Amino acid sequence: MAPDVPQSLWRFLFPRILEVLAAGEDLAGMSGIEVTFSCRFQVGDRSRWSEKEWSVIEEFRLELLNNITLEDGFNGSFEDAMLLFVLAGWEEQVLFDQLWQWDTEKLVQHMNQYWSIIRHDGTIKRSPWISTFWPDKELARSFFLSSRMYDRLVAYGTAEDTPAPLAQQALEVADMIYWELGCVEGIQTA
Repeated sequence: MAPDVPQSLWRFLFPRILEVLAAGEDLAGMSGIEVTFSCRFQVGDRSRWSEKEWSVIEEFRLELLNNITLEDGFNGSFEDAMLLFVLAGWEEQVLFDQLWQWDTEKLVQHMNQYWSIIRHDGTIKRSPWISTFWPDKELARSFFLSSRMYDRLVAYGTAEDTPAPLAQQALEVADMIYWELGCVEGIQTA
């Protein structure tokens, strides 16, 4: 827990931490992983690593974010996983670019879960929100609540080959975006 961990010690410890995470083991929950990645040593600062080391770290980042499931830790939230990397020093736009590469079904499922709050009476309240932990909250907002996202979700939700439950989720998330930004960005509804 020392605030200033020498780089030589961190270079020794970090690969072992990645091995534990790659094995699917929990390191004291999300807060433990966040501390591991950011508070003690800015893992996402490329200048701290050799090219070979950075290649392994980048591969880990890509795999972790691309393979997060709805049942994973991070409270089931891909946004929490993204924030882990932002707080560790990765550029936010790089992470958003990675999410644009996800297939729409996966994006719909994650955004639907992320913006669904189960009330104590069992009903679901849907509400778009952006974590206050983003260093550039406007950049995060421009990803989650954009006409580009809206258009992608509506196209997926209205496609004939989209399974009905996923189409409904896509259109519900698009509806939240519409009501959040509709008149601001000039989103047109059919």
